[in-house]
Amino acid sequence: IIDDLENHFTQLKIKNDQPIVIHSSLYSLYKELRPERLLFDFIIKYLRNDTPFCIPTYCLDGNTTYNLLQDRTTLGLFSHYALKYCPDFGKRSRTPIHNHCFFGNNYGIDSINYKRSFGCNSDFDYMKNNNYRLLLFCISFQKGCAFLHHLEEMARVPYRENLLLDRYIMDTNPNNLEHIKLQYYARKVNSLTTNFNKVLDLIENASSFSMASLNGFNSYSIDLRELEEVVLAHLLLKPLFFVD
Repeated sequence: IIDDLENHFTQLKIKNDQPIVIHSSLYSLYKELRPERLLFDFIIKYLRNDTPFCIPTYCLDGNTTYNLLQDRTTLGLFSHYALKYCPDFGKRSRTPIHNHCFFGNNYGIDSINYKRSFGCNSDFDYMKNNNYRLLLFCISFQKGCAFLHHLEEMARVPYRENLLLDRYIMDTNPNNLEHIKLQYYARKVNSLTTNFNKVLDLIENASSFSMASLNGFNSYSIDLRELEEVVLAHLLLKPLFFVD
């Protein structure tokens, strides 16, 4: 399976010296014992020493208090596994809802504006500005690409609106809660449906885009800079593009 993963990453144009953000589904590795550990260890060995990578550890449960050292993620097995290593070998961003665990050379994440989920100076903007490459490992854009919500805010799509949410952040000192007003660009109508797989029509000819299959599951990768350039330009012209 290691050779399969090596070939898969090569087909996806994953370089060992370029930062990556990994969204994942592990169904393609269902035959493996501890697939979350297998993938995590493979990424560490694949990347050159100290090359940054990050894994989403979102908290979508609506809790008003975010304990960045102890709160579990509402995402899948791979994100849960990453959290085990974050305090000792990585750093979790302070953004209460859309936070990430950063590994490798992550020293710049203190510049992130953790008082907003999307938009300028958010986690997503930080990754784009630092030349991260998106890896959707055996998961679709529909199910695994929160970066597109970031672009919806940048384009000010009309079916979302700015909310200010009261949130409290706790870290090493449980008695020291930081109260913030979190800017969150939320959907106005819950019944509205969007299809983010439509993005494939926009990026299929992008120079950094690649797609490959592993055990019957498709993976996708693209540089975030190019993803933003292509998609944002289209959303500014057709803001309802993702709406079904």
